[in-house]
Amino acid sequence: MDILEKVIFSLTSDEVRRFKILSNRFKSDDEKKLIVLFDTIRSEKFIDEEQEIVKSLYQTNDAQTRNRYYRLRNKLLENIEKSLVFYHFKYKDSIHAYYDIQLAIMFRERGGYALSFYFLKKAEKKAKELDQFNILEVIFEEYTQLAVKDIEIDIEEVLERRKANLEKVKIQRRNTEAIAIITQQLKKSNFSREKSSVIDLLEKTLKNVEASAEIFHSSEGKIQVFRVVSALLVQKEAFGQLIDYAKTTIHTFESGNLFNSNNHAERLLMRLWLVLALCKKSRFNEAELELETFEKEMIMHSRQNYHVYLFNLINIRINVFKYLGKTTESSVLIHEALGNKDLRSKPDQAFFLMRSLADQHFIMREFPKALQVIQEAQKLEGYKNQTDEVKMFCEVFELILRMECGNYSDIPDQYSEFKKNYRRLLKAEQYQHVSLFLEILVKINSSMEKGKLPNLKKMQSELEILCKDGEIGGNSIISYDVYAEAKAKGVDYYQLQLERINKK
Repeated sequence: MDILEKVIFSLTSDEVRRFKILSNRFKSDDEKKLIVLFDTIRSEKFIDEEQEIVKSLYQTNDAQTRNRYYRLRNKLLENIEKSLVFYHFKYKDSIHAYYDIQLAIMFRERGGYALSFYFLKKAEKKAKELDQFNILEVIFEEYTQLAVKDIEIDIEEVLERRKANLEKVKIQRRNTEAIAIITQQLKKSNFSREKSSVIDLLEKTLKNVEASAEIFHSSEGKIQVFRVVSALLVQKEAFGQLIDYAKTTIHTFESGNLFNSNNHAERLLMRLWLVLALCKKSRFNEAELELETFEKEMIMHSRQNYHVYLFNLINIRINVFKYLGKTTESSVLIHEALGNKDLRSKPDQAFFLMRSLADQHFIMREFPKALQVIQEAQKLEGYKNQTDEVKMFCEVFELILRMECGNYSDIPDQYSEFKKNYRRLLKAEQYQHVSLFLEILVKINSSMEKGKLPNLKKMQSELEILCKDGEIGGNSIISYDVYAEAKAKGVDYYQLQLERINKK
């Protein structure tokens, strides 16, 4: 996959829509071919047969035609880049200052010094709001360029601001270097096999980067380190390490009275990471206790972050109840949340609550209700906003429910359609367990249609190897290896899931 394919597959639905709106303004044959090529790549047609794409566009495949094709590819990439810049420059805060700087440079070069000065002031205001010290250095340099033109600028006052900013740049640079060292060391470490912990690694790093030691001692620095380390631990699926690290960091902040109203959002985020990690390790009793603490912390400082984290609290608590066997409590909480207008007003939240309701019906063996709810969820606006991964797992869940409802004859065709729609994801290594589970599902479907128990001994052992240790629910909604085992043994999925959790 080259850069063009990577860029196209990375586009959000809004970015695709924006690109097509801009492209459809042009009517030349080459511009039309750009859209055809764009859609062909997105649909993955002929993805491994490039000559077929060339023939579909030009009817021939000689050397001259292929040169035209490669020029078309380059033009398509260039147009997508322009579309992305046009779409994001004005509306994405982190790059807004660049937008105004570009305008300032353009007006300076054409002699519009007053306009250049105006846009530099706009850029400086935005960069200050976001603590973009390196960008401020570029802005101050542009001020000095303007100072030699025919425009009044208090250059001495500008240079004083620049001097103060340079001190911040130095601190930020040292901190960035320390974070880079931590990141590289964490990426190289395998915490599931090595005896050393992430806490030990950070202590060693502290000794090796004394010039950047302030990042380890200030509360702002500790928060910055926590963000980086926790994100990397999640990527490495080192949830046991994350539990220890989050507990240690929270204790350090609490014992040192470092939490305050200004960093309260970070306090809640630390607690949230801790709860999520406990759930990943199936330590649901501990997670329930931490959720109680989390809820108490949410109402601190006049509930300043209460509504930001309310959905997280409810969504995690629903799952904790389910995996503790408290189905009545989880059902009540789901319906209460669905009745909350504030929660339902946000499309993504409405979708995930409906998905939880479908799962609730599933574990209660109310399969027709579960199927109806998941299909309703897929019609919501929030479903359209989801990643292809989330959509793929929803459709797998729908296939399971269709089979449980006795629609056996529909499964083979729906399975074929599913593989065609998600072939790119199913080729990826991290989704091989999905491909294998679908093969198992077809076998289960065939056996259920005949009224027999499926013989899955060989395939199930392969699935258990592919399934992540300790992975409960998540985007996959249910645990595929547990479901396959339940079908092979003729037992209830939910009861088998609870038995597995209790053994851990």
